[in-house]
Amino acid sequence: MGFFNTLRAFERIWIRSFFRLLRKKKQIYKKTGDSGELAAWTRSALAGAAPPDARPRLAMLSPAPPADTGIAHFAAAYFQSADWRLDFYAPGAPEDLRQLGGNTCGLPLLAFGRAVPPEAYDAFLLQMGNSPHHLPTLEAWARRVPAGRRLMYLHEAQLVRLWAPWCEGSPWRLSRLYRSHYPDRRFTVMDLFKQQAPGSRVPRGLRPLLELARPDLILVNSACCEDLLRADLDGWDGPVPPIRRLFHPVPAVATGPAARPGRGLRIGHFGSLGNGKGLAVMIEAMMMAQTWGPATFVVAGYGVERVARRHGLDAIPWVEIHDSPSHGDLTRLMASVDAGVQLRPSTQGESSGVVSLLLGLDKPVVVNRTGSFAELGEAVIAVAPDARADEVASALKTAVTAPPLAAIRELAAQRNLAAFHAAILGLLRERP
Repeated sequence: MGFFNTLRAFERIWIRSFFRLLRKKKQIYKKTGDSGELAAWTRSALAGAAPPDARPRLAMLSPAPPADTGIAHFAAAYFQSADWRLDFYAPGAPEDLRQLGGNTCGLPLLAFGRAVPPEAYDAFLLQMGNSPHHLPTLEAWARRVPAGRRLMYLHEAQLVRLWAPWCEGSPWRLSRLYRSHYPDRRFTVMDLFKQQAPGSRVPRGLRPLLELARPDLILVNSACCEDLLRADLDGWDGPVPPIRRLFHPVPAVATGPAARPGRGLRIGHFGSLGNGKGLAVMIEAMMMAQTWGPATFVVAGYGVERVARRHGLDAIPWVEIHDSPSHGDLTRLMASVDAGVQLRPSTQGESSGVVSLLLGLDKPVVVNRTGSFAELGEAVIAVAPDARADEVASALKTAVTAPPLAAIRELAAQRNLAAFHAAILGLLRERP
């Protein structure tokens, strides 16, 4: 019994430490600028917006760049269209909103429901993902979204890292939240943070989101996300809105001639680098690639330098580290590689902006055959979720010697930005 009591004590310490960290993260997103400055920006932005016309008008609530989440870039990059008017409500200071540019009217989140009459909009759209970045937009939506065409774009079927800081770092409040919505499931608080295997009955936190956000329609990017969402809602007696499956666009990316520093093979991993990204397997595979000739492993993304130092990657001469590059720099680095590798042995239904950008650049990508990655078909080189380093190395060799360019271009033609915009425009013109 003493051994198990010790384990439980360590578990309690771990939970308290984790929630203290999340509580600190929540405070960051309250720093959005002076209210007078935001009010002045709102007046200026609305005065400079396009005058009313026959196009649908959409209000979108989402994190915006420079927030370190791929969903912020998804919102800023893929919802700009001449086919509709977009008011983009985001937490942040005016200098962040100013960067949205294009056809977008960037407005502070504080102005949502106040600056523009609700009846001026044809639809409201809330982007949601599994991070504290979405706390401010969810809070604003829950307080002020009016009745109407309420769309929710759900990027992954897991929300525990949203609800933990929502509960202000209290594991007991988190437990009460989940147990009140999942009386038909058995679980512990620790179970909520563990990787969940297919078929797992551990709650994913989607029921409280639906109760709070009250969407009329849910949008997802993959069949995997849809399946996990339906499984989480199975047995719930609350209202379940229709679910519509879209896709992550594969953009046509123009970068000009790619700069290739040095010589030899270049393999790239882009995006965050941490647990669940197969780092050890990728490094071992790249060690094997050194036997083919000079080979560089390019690592670029949010906060990768800290993780790279912790794992000793900065001491490896053939590893090239680019910490938190701008989107433009990230795209140029992608253009400089021969192939990409994105390993996620398990997913929560999320699509990958990094994989889509690489495919848009005609770059072959090695991925795990799991989740939404498995839906990309022959456009990617897929390995098993538990693939060994030698299997990943073999897949990389295939990627650079026999890239599936025809399949990549076929997928890009099916999932181009025009097709995505046509799907969104159809939704905006629908009436309940």
